[in-house]
Amino acid sequence: MILDALRPAIEKETGGPVQFVITAINVMGPWAYVDAKPQRPDGRPINWRATKYRRDYEADVFSGLVLALLLQKQDGSWTVVGTFIGPTDVAWYEWVEKYKLPEALFKAR
Repeated sequence: MILDALRPAIEKETGGPVQFVITAINVMGPWAYVDAKPQRPDGRPINWRATKYRRDYEADVFSGLVLALLLQKQDGSWTVVGTFIGPTDVAWYEWVEKYKLPEALFKAR
């Protein structure tokens, strides 16, 4: 259910269907954190040059390999609260501050 809630937003960003190669899914109370690599359903990598991230990708300031997402459970379903696509640094620090979340939610278990 978490990935199903996330998929439409990432498909819009990448211009096509995606599946996720998961690095981490951490759940703490009503919050979930997902760290994953998007790819096409047949296993092909995303062509970042065909997306709005092209310039960052070509300038080598885009990690394309990591997709970090934060979702919050509301009314029995998951909704995307924030995403970072292609971060080259720890992206979740702003969520710790903004939503008053423990760092433990974002660390691998």
